[in-house]
Amino acid sequence: MSIVLMALVATLLLLSGAKYPGVVVWLVGYAGCVVMCRKMWRGRGLGAHLIARVLFAIGPAGPIIHHGLSVAWAAWTAIAILVMLVRSESFVRRAHGYTGVRASGFDQLTLRQKKPWTVRLYGRIMLVLPVALLAAGYFHLNGLWWLLMSLIAGMMATFILADAFARRTASRRAQQMLPTVLETLNPAFVVYWDAPRNSQQQLGMWIPHLKRVGVPFYVMVRDRRSYGQAVSVVDDVPILHCPTMATVERNRSESLRAAFYVNNAARNTHFVRYGELTHVQLLHGDSDKAPSYSPVTAMFDKVFVAGQAGIDRYAAHGVFIPDEKFVIVGRPQVVGIERRHTETLDLTDSTVFYAPTWKGFHEDAAYSSIPRALDIVGEALAHGCRVIFRQHPYNDRDPEFALIAEQARELLAADAAKTGRAHVFGAAAEQEMSILECFNASDLMIADVSSVVADYLYSEKPILLVNPGQDPAEFREEFPLASATYVVDGSREEVGAALESAATDDPLGVVRREKRTYYLGDFPDATYEEGFLRAAAEVAHAPWPPAEAVWPPVRATDDLTAEVRAEAQGPSSASPPA
Repeated sequence: MSIVLMALVATLLLLSGAKYPGVVVWLVGYAGCVVMCRKMWRGRGLGAHLIARVLFAIGPAGPIIHHGLSVAWAAWTAIAILVMLVRSESFVRRAHGYTGVRASGFDQLTLRQKKPWTVRLYGRIMLVLPVALLAAGYFHLNGLWWLLMSLIAGMMATFILADAFARRTASRRAQQMLPTVLETLNPAFVVYWDAPRNSQQQLGMWIPHLKRVGVPFYVMVRDRRSYGQAVSVVDDVPILHCPTMATVERNRSESLRAAFYVNNAARNTHFVRYGELTHVQLLHGDSDKAPSYSPVTAMFDKVFVAGQAGIDRYAAHGVFIPDEKFVIVGRPQVVGIERRHTETLDLTDSTVFYAPTWKGFHEDAAYSSIPRALDIVGEALAHGCRVIFRQHPYNDRDPEFALIAEQARELLAADAAKTGRAHVFGAAAEQEMSILECFNASDLMIADVSSVVADYLYSEKPILLVNPGQDPAEFREEFPLASATYVVDGSREEVGAALESAATDDPLGVVRREKRTYYLGDFPDATYEEGFLRAAAEVAHAPWPPAEAVWPPVRATDDLTAEVRAEAQGPSSASPPA
């Protein structure tokens, strides 16, 4: 309300001819208004504080009234256009925000993408224009200059609206085409995914293996915020954004035989209800953490697990799932992990992979060792080790954890500068290297309770597992995999002792080899991935081995693409009369 009052006072002063006090109050008030509307500078917040901004837009009429301008009608028209544009900002914002069909990987669909720069530029123009008109008035500029400036803003608004209309038209055409496009694709299964931003690794870890099943499929994404990230990890697999139940129903292909899920998101229930499909839970990691024995998993028809441990942990935690729902398929993501080559290690010539997990949503999933990260990294450095530090991406959501992680990176950078050891951290470890490359570049690992521990077990290299503070006996009982690891509390004393034990006699080497089969399945190394591929092909009613294992199994020809588009668009206006 205070900014509206200041705008009213400033405008009345200018209209009454009080030039200097009017200009001062107007500039001070408008500066405050710009601060309050600063999101407009980045293309967001159009339509904010409309009453105050309309009053500020009227203020430049003062110079027209009291100082006289050549071609005054053009100046009045410019102010009218400005007021109209301010009033219509909300409409422009809604038009630009239209999303419509979001899809990728379908050759037959042509969709127009948003142009974010247009609304950013428009927001900036609308913030600057009132100041420009006020200055034009007191510098006695010809009214045509006023009109030109307002028309530029008007043309920008028109361009945004025209682009929105074109996107809406293309989206509606694509929506009409989608049933035929999906029929042409003839998918055997769908990967259904609902997750918040920065969760794309859940999806990305399974796509390469699902492609090798050798039959067409597509990905259905529910969350608009994570759609773009999903596109970045699915390669050329077709992907659709289905934000509502109606779009889920409309884009459910009749050829589907199965649906795969990679988490226990609440909205999985929206698709599990289709009883004619076989619903398969893959999860996005196999570990002793609570999400790996969630009772929610019982609603799926099949639960693919890496090894017998994946079955036993449900029963151990009182979660009953019939045995016939479980299928041991191995963990295809471990293919390519190199085995241990030496029985002993020289720590001064060894690489430690430190992979802390995140804080978790709840106390029963708070396994992260980030609070002890400086001690853990410091002790590895004290033993002369090279360190690969790759934290879970969700740690950046917590300011305290993000700060500690940054301090750990600074510690590594300082040691690298001092000793010349080639530590790997930050983007180099978290973006440029895959998790598999981190595994292969290391000689042993320090980690928390998470799926990376079970995956690393495939290498048979030593593992230090950080106990976040539980009673040691309870910790080992709750997390059976701990029996194959050196359990430490994160203190420098325990980490140092465990590093030395793992590097010399390594008494847990035999246990790791036994647990490897228990957690990751008993499949020959040469054909390890086939355990998963065969099971996936079976639920999708696909032949095994596939006739063609190279994606995509089916591609529409140019003639078919044209036929599909013609069907969606209807008769052409250029067609001869019947």
